[in-house]
Order: sequence, then C-alpha cells, then structure tokens
Amino acid sequence: MQKDERGRAFLISSFQRVERLFEQGRRERALRKDPDQALPVFLMAAAKGMLQREVYGLPALEPDRAAKSLVKLFLEGAGP
Repeated sequence: MQKDERGRAFLISSFQRVERLFEQGRRERALRKDPDQALPVFLMAAAKGMLQREVYGLPALEPDRAAKSLVKLFLEGAGP
C-alpha cells in the first residue's frame, strides 16, 4: 500500500470511529439528527486544523490539549 493510500485509509478509519461515536450520541439523544453527516465531517476538519496551528502563525498545542479544547468547543459552543 502506498503512502497516499495509507493516509486515505487512516482518514476513512478515523471518520468511521467518529461516526460511531456520533451514532451513539444520537441514540442517547445527546446529538441532533444529522442526515448529511455534517457533524463528523466538521469535527474531523476542525481536528486537522487544531493540529496544524502553525500554518496560521499560532503556537502548536500538545495533541491531548488540542483534543480537549476542540471537544469543549464542539459540545459547549463558542458562547460565554
């Protein structure tokens, strides 16, 4: 398997794990219905951005801290 294929396989596998978490959240009525699968796509894109902060001139965060920050923003929103 070539590097590009491995990268794509990793992304698909990661997306599937995230989607399973979202399915559980919907079953528990903690998340709204999402027929277009926008929520997991958004979360995956945001995670990539959090791990590439240097591109925007921001200091890097440790992956654990970046994940906690992203999950908090996702679940609680950006309001006060």
